[in-house]
Amino acid sequence: MEGKNIIYLNDIDGKTRAFTIKVKVVRLWKRSNPKKAGETWAIDMVLMDEKGTKMQATVWSNDFKKHEKILQQNECYTVFKPRFDKNNQKFKHFDTKYVLTFNLETTIRKCNNFIGPTHGFEFSTFKSIKNGGVSSEFRTDFIGYVEEWFAREDTTTRYGKQSYKMDLILRDLEGIALKLTLWEEYCDQMQEYISKNKEEEHIVLIVQFGSVHDYKGTINVANAYYITKLFINERNEEIVNFKRRFSPVRSSLLPTSIRLPLDIKF
Repeated sequence: MEGKNIIYLNDIDGKTRAFTIKVKVVRLWKRSNPKKAGETWAIDMVLMDEKGTKMQATVWSNDFKKHEKILQQNECYTVFKPRFDKNNQKFKHFDTKYVLTFNLETTIRKCNNFIGPTHGFEFSTFKSIKNGGVSSEFRTDFIGYVEEWFAREDTTTRYGKQSYKMDLILRDLEGIALKLTLWEEYCDQMQEYISKNKEEEHIVLIVQFGSVHDYKGTINVANAYYITKLFINERNEEIVNFKRRFSPVRSSLLPTSIRLPLDIKF
């Protein structure tokens, strides 16, 4: 029964009903009820299996009593008998055929033998983003040196909502610059880091599950609401390696006006 039919996310084929998956919750957030202020409508998650494949999953409010307390971001689980449906959602975060739902028939147990990636980053190059090679329909990851940032700006969205944002310029290892816009809570997160680390001159940023936007032929990137995760100067393998590789070449990559002395260390 449980645990005897563990399959990978890519192996879900629409035929097997009672299967088990072993996954890590790499992102979790709560979705508010648009018709009732203060009420949580669903718990949304990004699941990742041991091969690094990711898939959307949801727990609806009717099933909170069974699943809400056990589910936490960055924890690993075996999940028996999740329901799967075709990925016909309006906002598709990943190019997968199915999405999952944990309902009353689903059994979730913590596991301590997950051997998959820690974060499962799948970086898109700045060149591929700017050349239109990365779909704006799905989420993507990217990493860059924060070359410049601008003050918070109050604005109105195209839907008439009052909002605020912060623009940054990122540069990659090939010397390609890319404009990033961080909205609301992500703007707050970056501003808080900058204010608490005023002596930090060198910031490397990973944006996981970001969005690509093509506005009148100009391609930029931004956070997507709720799902995006920022890694600001964290000491993970990807940022440490980026700094190591960026250091010897940064003098030739950066414009003269912001060129860094070679003796400055990250």
